[in-house]
Amino acid sequence: MLLQIGAVLHFSAQGHIIARVKQAIRLGTRLYTTKSKLVGTIIDIFGPISRPFASIKPESQITVDSLPPGSALFQAKAKSRGGRSKRRKK
Repeated sequence: MLLQIGAVLHFSAQGHIIARVKQAIRLGTRLYTTKSKLVGTIIDIFGPISRPFASIKPESQITVDSLPPGSALFQAKAKSRGGRSKRRKK
């Protein structure tokens, strides 16, 4: 299941994707398109805390044409553990 996290603004001169994200997000988080295609990994967060920007290192197959500005970006939702707890040692 995917959770919408932000949208693409543009590609930087270094080839990174610059995106506006809705909330603070961890470095190293992988982002996906609406069709669950891997876009890249977050390498930097900058800007205001309330609505930061993210710099994303794109995968090799991602180009400017395949990911136009305004494209939604998604994060894979973490799987729950099912409420199981560790067994106590005696």
